[in-house]
Amino acid sequence: MTEAHHGRSRVLECRIFPEERPINKQLRLLLRTEESKVREMIIMTRNKRWSDLTAREKTPLLLRGFVQFALLAAALLDIYRRPAAEIKGSKWLWSAVALVNFMGIGPIAYFLFGRKRVGR
Repeated sequence: MTEAHHGRSRVLECRIFPEERPINKQLRLLLRTEESKVREMIIMTRNKRWSDLTAREKTPLLLRGFVQFALLAAALLDIYRRPAAEIKGSKWLWSAVALVNFMGIGPIAYFLFGRKRVGR
């Protein structure tokens, strides 16, 4: 190990296999190329427009949207129709929680924790 001084900080350089420098250069070039490919793939998928998607890529998005909307509608309808005595807490509170619809978490939380169990 050698010390190189750059301004106020010290940088330690590790030179275990100095004879392999050409291989290191090739490896760095390969890694940079692969890294740029990965970055390009990530950027490409983030910036796709709806019209750029194939039917196979659109299907899960549409299905997810449908399930989220169905859960939200079911929860809000249940909150509206159910008497306040059968709901744990305020109807307004559970309506707000149901509207927090990230992957259906709000409506699922209402169905699991917001309704009182009534014997039938």
